[in-house]
Amino acid sequence: MTPSASSRPSWPPTLVHTDTAATATIAYVGDLVRVAVHDGSHQLPERREPSEDDLGGRGIALIEDQARSWGSMTTETGKRTWFDMPVAPLP
Repeated sequence: MTPSASSRPSWPPTLVHTDTAATATIAYVGDLVRVAVHDGSHQLPERREPSEDDLGGRGIALIEDQARSWGSMTTETGKRTWFDMPVAPLP
């Protein structure tokens, strides 16, 4: 299935999953890049099993497959979800 422009999720995809503002941070530490997203929702992400026709539902599976580690926690103002990706160290 090819989604039409009007049915395609907006970018960045994290904003598809919340009705609140979201802030992303990226930190380079040694041989890792940590990407973290904070939003105003207290609902933690859950792995889903999407059908072939579903436009979403693959995010956690992709993170589990590609990231070294990941996690999510509630905060006073919402939740913070992060993942670490291995990278070559800077010269």
